[in-house]
Amino acid sequence: MGAISPSPTRASIPSWRRARWAACSTAFRAALLLAAVALVSAGAARAAELNRVILRVNDRIVTLFDYRERLYDRERAIRKAEIAPEEMLKALGSAPNAVLREMMDEVLLLSRGDQLGSEVPEGRIDEAMSATRKNMGLDDEQQWQDALQQYGMTESEFRARTRDNLLFQEVLGREVRAKIKVAEEDLQRYYREHPKEFEVPAQYKLRDIVILEGNGRSEADLLALAAEIEQQLAAGKSLDDVAALYSPLKRTSSVNDLGTVVAGELDKALEAAVADVPVNGYSKPAKGRGGFHILQVLESTPAKTRGYSEVQPELEAAEKSQRFQSELATYMQELEKQAYIVANPPAEAASFRGTQPKAPESGLGDIAPGSEAAVPTEPPPGAAPSSTPPADAAPPPPRS
Repeated sequence: MGAISPSPTRASIPSWRRARWAACSTAFRAALLLAAVALVSAGAARAAELNRVILRVNDRIVTLFDYRERLYDRERAIRKAEIAPEEMLKALGSAPNAVLREMMDEVLLLSRGDQLGSEVPEGRIDEAMSATRKNMGLDDEQQWQDALQQYGMTESEFRARTRDNLLFQEVLGREVRAKIKVAEEDLQRYYREHPKEFEVPAQYKLRDIVILEGNGRSEADLLALAAEIEQQLAAGKSLDDVAALYSPLKRTSSVNDLGTVVAGELDKALEAAVADVPVNGYSKPAKGRGGFHILQVLESTPAKTRGYSEVQPELEAAEKSQRFQSELATYMQELEKQAYIVANPPAEAASFRGTQPKAPESGLGDIAPGSEAAVPTEPPPGAAPSSTPPADAAPPPPRS
């Protein structure tokens, strides 16, 4: 075995080698420093890009960060929606332009609210948030906080969005809805000219028993048993009594609770059978699916036509809603013309101004888990924030 060499000491290392190691160490430290500077510069560049203003409307702005957050939420909601694949692709393709147009409409309305001097009292915001929690069944504080966390929002952020939503409604109420007038004679004319729209069909609350086909039974056999059951019912027995007697023998079904049925939903033969049956009475045997049915009428509401006084509020609301959509498009176009707008959108949203204007919805209750509509906005619609993210803010998660 060879001798073990002692560890080299500083004195035993030649000076030329020590100098070379020192130079290498200095170069390594410099490389690390340059890498760190590069990382910091990359982070700063990324933050600067996210903070880039892509839309200015008067004194309000939308940043790239705002837009990407909203777009990510919209795309996630579209992918979660239960829609056909081709509809999903179409919705995803139009999302960038639709999102930025929506954000522009929001800041247009907020800016108009600034010009009108509109303010939302704190008490009204409190009431709206309380109503939101109650409507969504989130009375428990922990459930409320969990719902906010699920959508990546703090309570103060949701409060700010609630304020903006109320401001939208204030502006639209003053400048659009208040100007929509509906003449009474127009409503009455519509009522007279569309009578079928106000017809309410007959309704029945039913249950039945089925005299079962099969096992070699002829139609004559079924009708004979039906006549026997009719006699028992006439003698005071109930459907339950009859079912208890014949159902174990597989000659009839058990009693079926059909619930409330609107005329037109039943098989025609069955509907004809119950048409003139009094409440708590029984129908004649009617041939239907599975055999002959005997139905009991528990409740009966005859067909009727709703009177004008009953439907007038609905007619007025529907007419105002229809006119609102037309007036809104004109109003938003005028706001856009009068506003000072500077846009530098991302390439995928370059044609956002050609998208149809749409008023922001109130959307105050849409944060509850499972409450999404077919293609909802997550989180609930709110004003595009005008504040920029901190310099070290991470970008929204990548689109999957």
